[in-house]
Amino acid sequence: MAIARYSGLVMTILISAILSRLLTPENYGVVALATVMLALFNLFADIGIGPAVIQNKTLTAEDMNSINTFNSYQGLVLGVAFFFCAPYIAEYYGNPQVTLVCQVMSVNILMGCVNAVPNNILYRQQRFKLITIISLCSQLIGGAISIAMAFHGCGPISLVLPTAIMSIPTMFILRYITKVHFVWRIDWAPLKRIFSFSAFQFLANMVGYLSRNMDSMLVGKYMGMKQLGYYNKSYNLQLMPLQYISGVLIPVMLPVFSKYQDDLEYIQQKYSQILRFFAFLGVPLCALLYFCADELILLFFGDQWGQSVPCFKILAISVPFQIMGCSSGSIFQATGHTKAMFWNSFIGAFFTLGSFAVGVIVFGSIEALAWGYTAAMIITTFICFYIMYTYALKSSFKVWLQHMVAPAVFGIFLCVVLYITSFLPISIPFVAMVVKGIVGITFSVLYVQLFGYYDVFAFLRKGLKKVHILK
Repeated sequence: MAIARYSGLVMTILISAILSRLLTPENYGVVALATVMLALFNLFADIGIGPAVIQNKTLTAEDMNSINTFNSYQGLVLGVAFFFCAPYIAEYYGNPQVTLVCQVMSVNILMGCVNAVPNNILYRQQRFKLITIISLCSQLIGGAISIAMAFHGCGPISLVLPTAIMSIPTMFILRYITKVHFVWRIDWAPLKRIFSFSAFQFLANMVGYLSRNMDSMLVGKYMGMKQLGYYNKSYNLQLMPLQYISGVLIPVMLPVFSKYQDDLEYIQQKYSQILRFFAFLGVPLCALLYFCADELILLFFGDQWGQSVPCFKILAISVPFQIMGCSSGSIFQATGHTKAMFWNSFIGAFFTLGSFAVGVIVFGSIEALAWGYTAAMIITTFICFYIMYTYALKSSFKVWLQHMVAPAVFGIFLCVVLYITSFLPISIPFVAMVVKGIVGITFSVLYVQLFGYYDVFAFLRKGLKKVHILK
């Protein structure tokens, strides 16, 4: 999973850097609006079946076929509905380009449902190497198609059509590997068995959808496509650490921890170690993203994205909290507490949606929205782990707080060092970014090594030894 994520990160940065110079902020704004509506339909397409397939160990091959057939029919209905709703979505936002983008995305809904069960079977079987190969090949080919389309002036459609194209060969590959197929007669018994799990999973997903997408809806409606493009660029850029740090472990956590769903002490011990590790990674990332924001955006995406910088710096503050918080769903799912996950999502949505309304409607700026979002993420992280440790893990909230003291102190010292470094008289943006990066990484490694939090040098020696053996 690490290979998939970090190789994908390199490809994502390169592809995004090219596309950001070929397309305009308005193009990205159009796709952002369409993606919000796509996520809503995908929400009804999934209804919590994917995690249930991984968590429930009693499902047979015949059960999987029935669930797969039900999911595929569901995707067909929702895909057709999304296709015909596209003109009305475009009319609501006052942008005719949204119509074609949504219609192309309707294919993603159908194929997402068709591929859901086979894909989750691979996770259930912990065939992560195979998942990595499929993911990287799809991303590489899709990115090449996107660049070619953008170069030939296809506009926002170049960001969405390649995904729809690549989902089709993926379907055939997944079906061949997992041997999942359609059946004429659906057996409703397995669907009933996973209902209690998937119902609360669906409700949590619904609340999470509003928390993740209402900001784009409000910005697109009240502030226009250009501001939405700037905000969306900042938001997606700060999401990268989530996707490429916690995203390495999250797909693995549910399949692995579900094996120990009756041993809460074991899960609590291992998960606390993971959270502490996430915190020690998230803190230096937060500091580096904040102090290198100008150089990152202007160098990789161009001068036309300069208005994204203040917003991105604010959102970067939330990175450590999001890295930890986004892993919580796997623990709620592995322990079978999707009801607690729903209430956690509901409480979190209250703070998040309130911050969106204040930022957009009251203050009317993407910077105010970013401050509200960051504050909401910090508050909801504390609430999330209080619910998890006291209810799902039957432990104490103090356990999490104790693990967070050391990363917090480390973050304070690192920010002071980078703040002083930012005053160095370096006029070349690339050089300034490299210097800050070297200072930040060097200080971080020495800090955790000298205080004995992690033996970084031993880890590097082991890595070099393995490379030498392979040679």
